[in-house]
Amino acid sequence: MAFKVTLTDTSGFSSTELDKLDQAVAIWERVWNSDEFKARVLGFGFNQTITTGTWPFRKKENRFCPYFRMTSETRIQVYNNLLAGSERLNPGDNGVADISITLDKRDGKSVIGYTYANTRMQWIYSDWFRSVTPADIAGNLAHEYCHKLGYSHEFNYNALRSFTVPYIRMSLNIIRFGGSRPLMRSEASLGSLRKSFRREKTANERGCGRLKTGL
Repeated sequence: MAFKVTLTDTSGFSSTELDKLDQAVAIWERVWNSDEFKARVLGFGFNQTITTGTWPFRKKENRFCPYFRMTSETRIQVYNNLLAGSERLNPGDNGVADISITLDKRDGKSVIGYTYANTRMQWIYSDWFRSVTPADIAGNLAHEYCHKLGYSHEFNYNALRSFTVPYIRMSLNIIRFGGSRPLMRSEASLGSLRKSFRREKTANERGCGRLKTGL
């Protein structure tokens, strides 16, 4: 069953802006149903510098950590949950993302949009919405939707955010659709997944568990 997005509630958008929102939704659906996105999630990981040994024999090693930060789920579980369409405030694995969105006409400054844990509504600032492409908007919709599924990241921006589920957002297709946001460094092809899963199998044995990395 293909992943679908339904705009269940929209507020503050003109007819032209709703057309742009519909374009963003179509891009989001196409990307999350793509093989590239599946490969990106299942092959996700990052390099972490680990200090091993005891003084005076301590040394630093660069090790591959095959998981997302700030969740205990495996990459396969993350992928399945992203496509299941079961939001915390609207549970049910129907493969549909139910989106309620309001165009906030205040000055967002450097903020794109926001949401809260106790509501299904999400807000997007009009100045940003009007200045970017539908592909960029698709990325933001997907990001906020990840929060609706229960995934989080640090409140204050830092480089570690890139290794959390909300920042997986899209896939290589985002560039093809005219997105301007930079892609994350973690990439994978379907052909590389087997090698990646071998690394995952031995990750904890090599000291790259979530607790040992301090992440």
